[in-house]
Amino acid sequence: WLKKSDLAVTFLDRYGNPIGSRGIKHNDSIPLEDFPDNLIKAELYERYSTFMDRFYVGRWKRWVFIEPLSEAATLGLGGMILMLTLAIPAFRETADEDWLKKSDLAVTFLDRYGNPIGSRGIKHNDSIPLEDFPDNLIK
Repeated sequence: WLKKSDLAVTFLDRYGNPIGSRGIKHNDSIPLEDFPDNLIKAELYERYSTFMDRFYVGRWKRWVFIEPLSEAATLGLGGMILMLTLAIPAFRETADEDWLKKSDLAVTFLDRYGNPIGSRGIKHNDSIPLEDFPDNLIK
């Protein structure tokens, strides 16, 4: 009750008639329906403008922060779609139980630098030369 904004004082003469007041008048409120529509819209516009001025991202901030993030998100999403478009058929082909009967398919999955991160199928580069087999195994 000691807040300055909530206090109101009414000055009376010696007969009890009000001669003045100071502070918030709690008994002179106007119903919302009595306000004109343009006054309400103007107040809403003013509050919106104040809010947008406080958090406005424009000019150099837009070019430094927002545009690069937008481009990165777009390129990342495009790369993800392209990767899924290329990788899903290979996963489907090698996930079947009888994929060895279909063909001699071998798939190597690479990271973005071209380093192998996994492979499925027949590895043709893991062959053992015939000279390395023991003689008793060949005969």
